[in-house]
Amino acid sequence: MIVYILIVLGISIWYFDLLGKYTRLWKNISKQSRLPSKEVKSISIAIPFRNEENCLPGLIQSLQVMQTDGLEVEVLFVDDHSTDKSVELISRASFEWNVRVLTLEDAYGKKEALQLAWREAKGEIIVQTDADC
Repeated sequence: MIVYILIVLGISIWYFDLLGKYTRLWKNISKQSRLPSKEVKSISIAIPFRNEENCLPGLIQSLQVMQTDGLEVEVLFVDDHSTDKSVELISRASFEWNVRVLTLEDAYGKKEALQLAWREAKGEIIVQTDADC
C-alpha cells in the first residue's frame, strides 16, 4: 500500500512539474509568431460551392464581420454548377472587399473549383474554406 502511494505521489510531482514547464514555455512564446500584417498586404479567400443556398447566409455573415486589420481582402466564390439560388444570395450580399463569383465551365468538382480560384487569385496569401463552414 505504501509503495502504491509513493508511486502515485511521484507521478503527481512529475506531472505538476511538467505542467509548470509548459506554462513557462507558453508565456515565452513571442507574439511575433503571429502573421505580421505589415509584411503581407493582401489575401485571397477561395470558397468553392455547389447548391449551398442553406449554408451561405451564415458564411456571408461571418465574412461580413471578419476583421482584417488593414489587409486587402479578395473573396473568390467558385460556383460548381449550382442549381439553387446560391449565386443570387452572394450577388445580393454587401461586402467591404472585392468579391467575385467564378463559374466552372467545363470541369466539375471541388478540386477543379479550387484550381480555378488559385489561378484567379491576386492575393499574396491564398486561404480556402468550404461554403458550409
